[in-house]
Amino acid sequence: MRTSPSDFDAEPPRPSLSTYVAIGLASAAVLLLEIAITRILSVVLWYHFAFLSVSLAMLGLGAPGVWFALRPPPSRTLPIALLLSGAALPAAIIAIFKLGRPLSEAARVFPGLEGLFHGGLLLVIVAVLLPMLCLGSAICLLLMRARGPDIGRVYAADLLGATLGAALVVPL
Repeated sequence: MRTSPSDFDAEPPRPSLSTYVAIGLASAAVLLLEIAITRILSVVLWYHFAFLSVSLAMLGLGAPGVWFALRPPPSRTLPIALLLSGAALPAAIIAIFKLGRPLSEAARVFPGLEGLFHGGLLLVIVAVLLPMLCLGSAICLLLMRARGPDIGRVYAADLLGATLGAALVVPL
């Protein structure tokens, strides 16, 4: 199929206000979740698992970007990512609190038998990684919507949302 020069000259649609709000809220949720999980894991499990949460957050934000660069997503992916994020966030917090206490007690009672609770630790890792992957997917998809000069504005909404999340973590 031949394309005319006017096909390439067409300006992509500008992001709507809902795009800016969505990326701001998703970024706030990522930072809020990352800081909260870092604090929760350092108290419920051991302090060195706080570093695990930062690594999982980076993986959750970076992996969708690589995946979407290799395989452009269909248009229906964004609502699915946002819906899964909304379900995975509270489930992750509940899972960490439910699994964290038995893991912490098992480590104190059986210090030489760490292998007994690695399955539970794997569930904690999945509980942390799943919402990060969903939120990372949503952020990547929202950033991919911007073209030309709109990229700066969408990224500014991303940074403002992250700032809001960092500021809200202390009072919350």
